[in-house]
Amino acid sequence: MSRYDNLSTQQLETSLKAMGKIAEQYGETSWKTGQSQMHNEINQVLDELEARQADTR
Repeated sequence: MSRYDNLSTQQLETSLKAMGKIAEQYGETSWKTGQSQMHNEINQVLDELEARQADTR
């Protein structure tokens, strides 16, 4: 069970866009280290969206 189960795919996509904008504001250096919580969160949302796409095929 994913912690994203209660969110629609559209909500996840909207969240992903918002997190991307926030990550841009953090700047390139923190993004490249990959250590930020935001980076981890974005990857988790991307993984969830990919899993959902696989489920609908």
